[in-house]
Amino acid sequence: MIWETATLHWKTPNDHGSEITGYHISVQIGGGGDYSPLVQHKMIIESTDSKRTSMKLVGLESATTLRFKVAAINKLGTGPSSAPSKVIRTKTAQEPSAPKITAVKHATSKGVTVHWAPAEERGSRITRYLVYRQSKLEGHFDEIMDIAVSEVLKTASGYSQRISKLDPGTKYAFKVAAANGIGIGAASNSSEPVQTTATVADAPAKPHISNVKADSVYLSWKPPKKKQWVTCHWLQDYSARRRQRWLRRTSSGHEKSLNLQTNRKSQTRWSLV
Repeated sequence: MIWETATLHWKTPNDHGSEITGYHISVQIGGGGDYSPLVQHKMIIESTDSKRTSMKLVGLESATTLRFKVAAINKLGTGPSSAPSKVIRTKTAQEPSAPKITAVKHATSKGVTVHWAPAEERGSRITRYLVYRQSKLEGHFDEIMDIAVSEVLKTASGYSQRISKLDPGTKYAFKVAAANGIGIGAASNSSEPVQTTATVADAPAKPHISNVKADSVYLSWKPPKKKQWVTCHWLQDYSARRRQRWLRRTSSGHEKSLNLQTNRKSQTRWSLV
């Protein structure tokens, strides 16, 4: 039994003095009845237009019994058909096989590129590929993409797809599955873990000022998603001299508050930005 493809072979007949220019192939479907011209890619093949004595047949109907005949063509016309081929039967179409992830490359802070070898169609043309992602190498693989085959980048060894909107400095693993007219096949092997490049942390929440005293204020904030050094700026306004100047203090990202003090005992107004 075969899937939707087969290769038909035959021997060159006597051309009777006129060179053979091609062959006409006819097929009997279902094990009985008349023979009709072969159809490939939704087109009737009246002639192979080649002297070759073999042809790969694609798109054969699944779960069907088939037999073939071949006739030679020269400039005088089409000769008699051969005896029928042996009977072949195509398999019942199934979901595609699992693809194989071959590499995950080009990691940036927000994305990676996943490469995979194509799945076997198993009697029904593959129409889509699905991509699954596991974050931080924990928990389930979640579906993140459902892409038509026509939209996936074709490579020499299969396909590749850019995965975006990832978090910086985070480890990921990926799987790929193929879908055809029957359904979604098994997912591929898990990729090797890959980590996106790190980047600066997000901004903390707006600081809150409290406990304002003559020589200090208490500053608190909610930490960002990533640890970082927090830089605080404030403006001192000496009302007597009308001078302004900037000062800077830093605190570790582990802290959620900072007590700001000055040794000056003159009247001071603090403005945090």
